[in-house]
Amino acid sequence: MNLLKDMAKLKKILLKNQSVQITVIIVMMIIGAFLNTLGVSMIVPLVLIVTEPGIMEHNAIVGTFCNILHIHTERSLLLAVIGGLIAVFIIKGFFLLAEYHIHFKFVHKNQIDMQRRLLKAYLYKPYEYFLDTNFSEILQNITENIHAAFTIFSHILSFFTEMVVSLFL
Repeated sequence: MNLLKDMAKLKKILLKNQSVQITVIIVMMIIGAFLNTLGVSMIVPLVLIVTEPGIMEHNAIVGTFCNILHIHTERSLLLAVIGGLIAVFIIKGFFLLAEYHIHFKFVHKNQIDMQRRLLKAYLYKPYEYFLDTNFSEILQNITENIHAAFTIFSHILSFFTEMVVSLFL
């Protein structure tokens, strides 16, 4: 319940274009979770092909797969599955690299933007405000508190990714 309140507060802080960017990041996370799941689930057919001789004749799904791809020997099937597994892992690696780049770029860019906005708000305060305020508190608000908030936000996004992966598995 506390998490929902924190997310509602975060939504108030973020601008409209930032909400769109978060949506794009979440969609990328779902695609990344699907690729993670696909990579893990392709290991099972590989083990099945290696451990069961004659799988092409005994398993109707594997037989249909082999007919569609014009695979006639178990060695060719094994090489095709290994090639597919390698391709999925390479695609997944590059996609997740792009996803993490966009994720961390978004978080750090918005952290700096929030710090600028807060600093600007402090700069436009009247002189009397600073007579009663401790400068270390202002500095802590601008640097440490904003950094902590966006670190938590980044962890929430990462947690969301892991939740989606676990749902796919």
